[in-house]
Amino acid sequence: MTTPQPPEQPAPLFSPQQAWPAPAAAPDGDPAGTGPLGTPVTDPAQPGKPRRKLSPLLLAATAGALAGALVIGAIWLGTALDGDGSAASADSDARAACDVFDRVPDTWQQETFTQANTARLQAGVALAVAAAEQDARYRALAAEAQRAQQAMVGFQLDAIAAQVRSARSQCDDL
Repeated sequence: MTTPQPPEQPAPLFSPQQAWPAPAAAPDGDPAGTGPLGTPVTDPAQPGKPRRKLSPLLLAATAGALAGALVIGAIWLGTALDGDGSAASADSDARAACDVFDRVPDTWQQETFTQANTARLQAGVALAVAAAEQDARYRALAAEAQRAQQAMVGFQLDAIAAQVRSARSQCDDL
C-alpha cells in the first residue's frame, strides 16, 4: 500500500523582488533618498536646521507628572478603602485633598517645582476630582484643583501658587 502524495504546488508567477523593485541607488549609495515604501528620508544632521533640545526643567516636569500619577494611584488606593474595606466617602476624599494642598508650597519657583511637590499637587487634584464625582458640593474644589494642574502643566509658576491658594480657600469653606 502506498501513501498518497500531496499535490504539487504551482510555481509562483513572479517573485517578491519583481513585484516591488528596489529603488534606484543614488551616487552616494543611498537608495534615492527614500525610506521604506518610498517615503522621503530626512537627515537629522542637516546643517541649517536647528536641532531641538528638551530643557532639563521640562524633562523634570514630565518625570514629576509621571511620578505624580504613581502617587495618585497610591494615595487613591490608600484612601479608597477604609478599615472595613468599604469605599471611602466623598468627605474623606475632600479632606485628604485639602491636607495635600496644605502640604504644597505657598510660592512656586524653579527650586520648589520638584518631583515631590508636583506629585503631591497631582494627588490633591485626583482626590478633589474623586470627591466631586461622588458629591456635587466638592465641584468648586475640584475646579480650582484642576486649574492648578493646568498651570503646572503649562509651567506657570505664579498661576500654580494662585490656584493652590484658591483651592485652600475652597477647603476653608467646606
